Amino acid sequence: MNLNKIYVIFENTMAKEWRNKFLLFLFALTVALILLVNVTMDWIGQVPGISLDSTMANKKLYIFYFIINTWNIFLSIIMGVNCVKSDLNEGVFGQILSFPVTRFEYLLSRILGSTAIVFCYYLISILLALSVFAFSSEGRVFIDPGFFAALLPNLILIFTSVSLTVLISLFLTKIAAFITTFILVLLISSSNANFTGLGFDYLFSDLTFFKIIGLMLYFFLPRLGTINSMATDIIVGKTLNISIWWEFLHLGLTIGVVYVCLLLALRKRET
Repeated sequence: MNLNKIYVIFENTMAKEWRNKFLLFLFALTVALILLVNVTMDWIGQVPGISLDSTMANKKLYIFYFIINTWNIFLSIIMGVNCVKSDLNEGVFGQILSFPVTRFEYLLSRILGSTAIVFCYYLISILLALSVFAFSSEGRVFIDPGFFAALLPNLILIFTSVSLTVLISLFLTKIAAFITTFILVLLISSSNANFTGLGFDYLFSDLTFFKIIGLMLYFFLPRLGTINSMATDIIVGKTLNISIWWEFLHLGLTIGVVYVCLLLALRKRET
């Protein structure tokens, strides 16, 4: 694996996707959302009988965080649908592979580039919200260490969402891939919420058709809902009631399967 080649394609991905007008629209929408949260919380604070202390800015930031986390997954799906599919549709994929670049290097570069864009959007949004809330609220913003600790699971969540979307996009049109991935993410999150932390005795008792489907999603696909919950729990200071090492092992295995499927699907597209 040549890191120089990966960096060149990574840089090209960043340059290509930054021109996406949807990102500008989403950023404008984010600014509007920050202002809406700010105005709404200030209005609530003025209602008689409701007392909000000097940590108002932090409360606003927590609310915005929960919203932006959902948007991260939404944006990850959009970026994943486009980053490889556009190369295939425009004939760029074959041109890139005509250079001494492996399919894995190409895939990793494109997916890392898309991941970096979504993660940068996330960081900029949080910093912008932090600035607005700090200047408009009485008192100071106390940066909870959990915000920094949650960066890693958020980054993993974005990377995993983009990777899964790229795989689905190779078999469907862009719109169909977006809808399918969005529904799949909801189903995965639901299965994770229902089965995480439960023993095998419960998991495999009273099996129904829908429970079997849920268990298949839980065991055979990356646990996006669990990763998202982990980041949220870190932010709010909750104790993690899961085995982190087991979850990372499961994530590594399922992501590995996703990439094997990606490589096989790309090879099939060439034939």
